[in-house]
Amino acid sequence: MSDFYLTRFAQLLGIRHLGMEGNWFVAQLTPTVEHENGMKTVHGGLLTAIMDDTAGTLMYSYVGKPVAFTTSMSTEFIVKAVVGEVLTVKARIIVTDKIANEAVVTVEVSQWGKVVARSDSRWRHVTPVHLRKKKKVALSAE
Repeated sequence: MSDFYLTRFAQLLGIRHLGMEGNWFVAQLTPTVEHENGMKTVHGGLLTAIMDDTAGTLMYSYVGKPVAFTTSMSTEFIVKAVVGEVLTVKARIIVTDKIANEAVVTVEVSQWGKVVARSDSRWRHVTPVHLRKKKKVALSAE
């Protein structure tokens, strides 16, 4: 088990965080029949969701708090994934732009050592409204 933040959504999906392997953050999920599509394979929406959540977990660890969100995501489905067999999800930050407060994260989902889907997502760091310092406004005597 790792010390990475496990969202309620990740818990709902059944994602398990394994931690870092070099530059890659690694998680796993064993899809069940509840995760299958009409063709009895893993639903593409689940694959997209686990890629987004795993990238988000990595971003959370990078910025130190949940203050980043996905602004875009490009996803490629390569081969079908089978229900009941472990999916391994690996994410790494490939580009950061501290001036624009953005990062690009690449994610790969594999099963039996073969990549079944991959994505590149762009993330923006923000400061939530409740954490922003309040600006003092000068009152005029008009």
